[in-house]
Amino acid sequence: MSAPASRTPPPAAAPPDPRTPPAGGEPEVEVRLVRVPILLWERASVHTAELLREFSLVAAGAETALHPVPRRLLDLVVDLQARYAGVDDEPEDQRLTALAAGERRLDVTYRVVPAAAQACEDLLARLDETDEHCREGQLITLAAPTDQVAFRHWYLGEFIAQIAGGDPTPWPGSLG
Repeated sequence: MSAPASRTPPPAAAPPDPRTPPAGGEPEVEVRLVRVPILLWERASVHTAELLREFSLVAAGAETALHPVPRRLLDLVVDLQARYAGVDDEPEDQRLTALAAGERRLDVTYRVVPAAAQACEDLLARLDETDEHCREGQLITLAAPTDQVAFRHWYLGEFIAQIAGGDPTPWPGSLG
């Protein structure tokens, strides 16, 4: 009797794309952001990056010293980055191109699964909580200025509203 043939296991399947719903799941929803003020978007992006950098440094240095709200925000951002990786690649490229060209406004389109609405609600709540901690001096980063808070509420609110079936609402504020 001959030795059993060794069988090579089949290659592992690639992880599913988080933007693609499982078979029978809900289809993606198009979210259009209209008349986005590019400079304000840039400033809000820089501020958020500064917050996340501070949280990462604190977490790396002393896990027990990290306040619960920043920890929850950092955990939420890590989770969102894993689940929605790539969703903002094209809009981000468009933003950077428009910024470099000196444009003032931009229309962008995202394609997201309906679950992104809850993620936006969670992120909005955590960012608002974090601003309160910044104002109280519990973090080094300053609280977001009022125009950035308004932009954040409009930006994430557009995802929430449009996923629920609402029409796009152009940015109502100044160009920042």
